[in-house]
Amino acid sequence: MGGVRAHPGHVTPFASRCQESRGAHPEKVNYLVDIARLSVYSRKAVVGFRSRGLEEIYLTGKTHRIGADYVRKCVRILQSLEMAAQPEDMNVAGYRFHSLRGNPRRWSVRVTGNHRITFGWTGEDAHDVDFEDYH
Repeated sequence: MGGVRAHPGHVTPFASRCQESRGAHPEKVNYLVDIARLSVYSRKAVVGFRSRGLEEIYLTGKTHRIGADYVRKCVRILQSLEMAAQPEDMNVAGYRFHSLRGNPRRWSVRVTGNHRITFGWTGEDAHDVDFEDYH
């Protein structure tokens, strides 16, 4: 995970000028990438999302789908999920971690008064991570 990704077949104006100037040796052209996306997390321990906003934070570090007041705390919670080997590792002061009733089993951590991040767990991976308004 991580690294630089560009849109397939996308050539910047600078790269196309370089290609034209080289003429006979197009295989030696160095292309510049104009879009870089770096992964914020080191390993893939979150395998699925219900919330598109949380998925955007996980992949890019930002989103417009979740209020700006909640994004920093959501990032910290997602980082904690990345490092957790089991759901109980999320029992950190301030998260108000607790299990939820139902089957399949799910857990919840507090973002703010009304908002929670809920998730399921399989093996060492969190799945179905969601951003919910409890009220």
